[in-house]
Amino acid sequence: MGEPHTPETTLTTNLVGPALLILSSQRMLASQGSGTLIVLSSAAALRPREAILDYSIAKQGIDTLVRTTTASMTSQGVRTLLVRPGFVSTAMTAHLKPPPLSSTPSATGHQVAQALQSRKNVVWIPTKMRWVILVLKFLPRAVLPPH
Repeated sequence: MGEPHTPETTLTTNLVGPALLILSSQRMLASQGSGTLIVLSSAAALRPREAILDYSIAKQGIDTLVRTTTASMTSQGVRTLLVRPGFVSTAMTAHLKPPPLSSTPSATGHQVAQALQSRKNVVWIPTKMRWVILVLKFLPRAVLPPH
C-alpha cells in the first residue's frame, strides 16, 4: 500500500502508475485489434474505510477508469476484466489477521481464470464479497467499526 505510508506514495503506487499502465495497455491492445486486460481493483473501491482511505481512493479511481473505458474498448476489440478481491493472504498482508471471506493467491487466480472463460467483465473474490459489499454500502457508517 506504499512505503512509507504517505498519501503521495499510496496514490502514486495504486492509482497514478496503474492508471497510466491501463491507458497505455488499452491503446496497445486497441491498435492490434484485440486482447484482454485484467485489472486488479479491490472491494475497498466500493466500500472505503478511513483506516485505508488513500488505498480506497486509489482503487476507486482505477475501478472508475476501467468501468468508464470498457464500452469504448470493447468496440475496439479489447476486453477488460475488473477483479475486485477482498483480503488476499500474501507476503504483503502476512502481518495482518485474515478476516472472514479472505482468499489466497491460488484461489484468486483460479477465480480469475474462471471469469476469463465465462467472459465476465467483473469478478468478485470470493464471490460472496459482492453481496457483503452491497449490504455494507447501505449500512450507516456509525454502525460499522472504524477499521
